[in-house]
Amino acid sequence: MVAALLIPVGALANGAGDVTGTVTDGSDPLEGICVSAWDAGRSFRGGDSTDAFGAYAITGIASGIDVFIQFEDCLNGVLATEWWDDADSWMTSDAVTVPDAAAAIDIDAVMAPGGSISGTVVDGMSTPDPGDDTPIEGICVTAGFQNGETGGETVTDALGTYTIAPLRTGSYRVFFEDCSNDIFQPEWWDDQHLEPNANPVIVTAPAATPGIDATLDDGGSISGLVTLAGSDPTEPIDGVCVTLTTTDFAFFERIDTEADGTFSFTGLVDDDYLVSFADCFPRPNYVPEWFDGASGSGTATAIAVVDNADVIDIDADLVLGATISGTVTDPEGAGLSVCVQFSDEFAIGMGTVVSGTDGTYFAQGLTPGSIKVKFTDCLGGPYVDQWWDGKFDFTSGDFINLGSGDIQENVDAMMLAGGSIDGVVFDELTGQPLQSVTVRVVDDDNTFIDLYTTGPDGLFSIGGLVTGDYKMWFQAAGVPYLDEWYQDETSFATGDWIPVTPGGTTMVEAFLEPWGTISGTVTDTLANPIGACITVETLTGTEVGTAETLGDGSYSIEGLTADTYRVRFGDCGVGTYATEYYDDAGSDPAAATGVVVASGQETSGIDAALEVSGGIAGTVIDTAANPLEDICVTAWIGATEVASTMTDASGSYLIAGLAPVDHTVQFEDCSNSSYIGEWHLDAADQASATPVPVSSSGSETVDAELDRGGRVFGLIKSDSGQALADIEVALHALGGESPIATTLTAANGFYSLDGIVPGDYEAHFSDTSNPVSYL
Repeated sequence: MVAALLIPVGALANGAGDVTGTVTDGSDPLEGICVSAWDAGRSFRGGDSTDAFGAYAITGIASGIDVFIQFEDCLNGVLATEWWDDADSWMTSDAVTVPDAAAAIDIDAVMAPGGSISGTVVDGMSTPDPGDDTPIEGICVTAGFQNGETGGETVTDALGTYTIAPLRTGSYRVFFEDCSNDIFQPEWWDDQHLEPNANPVIVTAPAATPGIDATLDDGGSISGLVTLAGSDPTEPIDGVCVTLTTTDFAFFERIDTEADGTFSFTGLVDDDYLVSFADCFPRPNYVPEWFDGASGSGTATAIAVVDNADVIDIDADLVLGATISGTVTDPEGAGLSVCVQFSDEFAIGMGTVVSGTDGTYFAQGLTPGSIKVKFTDCLGGPYVDQWWDGKFDFTSGDFINLGSGDIQENVDAMMLAGGSIDGVVFDELTGQPLQSVTVRVVDDDNTFIDLYTTGPDGLFSIGGLVTGDYKMWFQAAGVPYLDEWYQDETSFATGDWIPVTPGGTTMVEAFLEPWGTISGTVTDTLANPIGACITVETLTGTEVGTAETLGDGSYSIEGLTADTYRVRFGDCGVGTYATEYYDDAGSDPAAATGVVVASGQETSGIDAALEVSGGIAGTVIDTAANPLEDICVTAWIGATEVASTMTDASGSYLIAGLAPVDHTVQFEDCSNSSYIGEWHLDAADQASATPVPVSSSGSETVDAELDRGGRVFGLIKSDSGQALADIEVALHALGGESPIATTLTAANGFYSLDGIVPGDYEAHFSDTSNPVSYL
C-alpha cells in the first residue's frame, strides 16, 4: 500500500527533482528497503535505501519528467517487491511527476511479506534408465505476470530444486529454460511449449506455492555448415547470421557461425522449422538465402525435428555478392543525399542504400545477374526519380550485368529538378480553403504518380514530376464534399490536362462542391417505423445512392450533387410492403415527384408511409394439366414492368410487393421456347389482356394454361452443298414486316424455331457476315 503527498520543501527535501517518502510494514518503519526511480524508457534515474526511520530521498532528478518508483527488500529478501501505487510491475505502476524547486513529492509505501513458488526440475530423457528423474542443475526458472513482466527468477541447484521469492499475490506463468548448456527443451508450466498455453500458478502471499515441478526432455537440434559458393578447397564463412524460426513464425532464434563456418541450434522441440542465412556485417558481402537455396521464406524448405532428433547437414553455400558504387549530384556537380535502390530484371528489390552528403554510395552483397539501379529523392527534395543510365522508367533503365564478386564503379546519376503542381482546394460555395482533401496525380495512362493531403490552408504541392501532362483527382474522404477530377469533372476521361515543365511550377485551383443530403422517415400506414430500403436515382433512372432505415425508421443519403432526383421506397425484398416512389406515387417512376437537392444542403422530410403489399400468385400448366417449370411471369403497370419471377417445379409462382392498383400479367416460356406465350386471360397481347386488380393485402390468383407451339426447322446449305453457319433465319407472318422469331444456324447449318403459334408464315434467310458471302 502506498500514498502520495505534495509537501513544502523542508528538512526532508533536497532541492529540485526530489522524490522522498517513508516505507513501513503498516505500523513500524522498514530499514534497508531499496527505492529506485525509473523513467518512461526504463532507464534508471536514481535510488536510495531507507534508514532506521524508514525514510528515503532520491535527489537530482530533472524536474518535470515522469518516473516510476520501485520498492524492493534488498536487505532481507522477505517482503514482496512493489511499484507505486501498490502495483505488480513497471507496466502497471502509476507515474510520478518530479516537482520543481518549490516542492518535493512524498511517495510512501507499505510493504508486506511475499509468497513463493518452488519445485524441482528433472531430466525426463536420462540414460541408461529413462525416467529416473535425474535432477538438472543450472535451469533458469522465471515467474512472470500475465502482462509479460517478470515477477522473479532463479536458477536450480545441484538437486534440481528452486525457490522464487518474495512474490506478491497474483497469477504467474512459470518458464523453465536450459540457460547453462542449451541441451533441454524449454517449456512453460505445466508441460507447455507456448506461453499462451501456460497453466497459471496462483500465489497467495505470504503462503508458499510448492510442487511447481518440471520434467525436461532433451531437445532436438539443427546444425550445418556455411561456406563460400564455388570455393575450392571449401572455404567456411565466419560470422554469418543464421536465423531459426518455426513455419508459423511463433518462435525465433539467431546465432552466428563459428570460425569454421559451423552452427548448431539445440534444445529444440518437435516442430517444422525454417533457416535463413545472412551476412551480419554492416556492409554485407554475401547474398542472403533461406534453406535450401531459396530467396525467401515462401519458397524455403521446411526442416522437421521429430522425436528430439538431431538434424544435420543444413548447409548453405553463400554467393559472394556483387558491388555497385557511384556518386549522385545535382546539375552543378554538388553531391546529393538520395535513396539508391537495386532490383533484378523482374523489378524484385535487392535493397536500398542512401548516398552520403557528398553524393557517394556503396552497395555490397547484391545478387549477381542483371541489376537495375533507381535513384529517388526520398528525403523530400525537388528531384525526379530516374533509373540508370538517365532513364525515367524501369523499362527504359539500363541493366548492369554482374557476376559473383564483381565490382562496378561509377554508376553515377545527375538528378534533375522536376516540375511541380501547386495549388489550393476551396469550398465552391464559401471560397474557404479545405483541409484533409487528398490530391492525386496520375499520368496519361491513369497510373498513380504521387499524392498530397491538404492542410488547414487548403494548400498542396506535388513536386519531382517529369515533364509532361498530368491529370489530378481530388478525393474528399472524411469531409462532406464531392470528389472530382480537375476541372470539376467526374471521370479521368473528361478531366483537364495539367502541363508540367522542367523546374517549373504549374498553379491550379480546385473548387469542391459540398454534397447534398436527402433524409426522412419511413413508416407503415399506422405511423409505425419499419425497416425499408431507400434508393435515390436520377430522372433518367441512374441509381446514385442507397440507404436502409434505422430502428426509428429514419434514413439519410449523403454525397449527392445538386440536382433533381426520384426517391424509391421498398421493404428490401421482403414483400410485406408495396414499393412506391415519392410522393405516394406507387411503383411507376414516371409518376414520382422530383426531389430537389442543393449543394451543401439537406433536403429533409422526404418521408413515406408504405402500404401492406398485395400480390399475384398462381399455377402454370400445359394442356394435359402437367405443371410447367421455368415459365417467366411478369407483372406490368401500363408500359412499365414492375416485377417478374419464374415458376417452380410444381408450376407455381408468387409475385409479392405489388402496389394496390390494376396490373396486367404476362406468361412466357423463357427457358426452351416450346410453349406459346400469352397474357391473362389467354390474351395474345397486353392491349387485350384482362387487368388484375391487386389489393393492399393478400394475393390474387392468376393461373395460365399454355399451348405447346409448333416448330420450324431446317438445314441451310450453299449452292455447292456446304452447310452454312451463322445464317439468320427470320420467321414472319404472311406479309408481315417484323419477324415474330429469329435464330442463327449452327455450325452444321441446322436451325430450329420453337413455340410458334399455329398458322402460315414466311421464312427469310440472310447472311450476317461482313462482307456478305451468300445471297
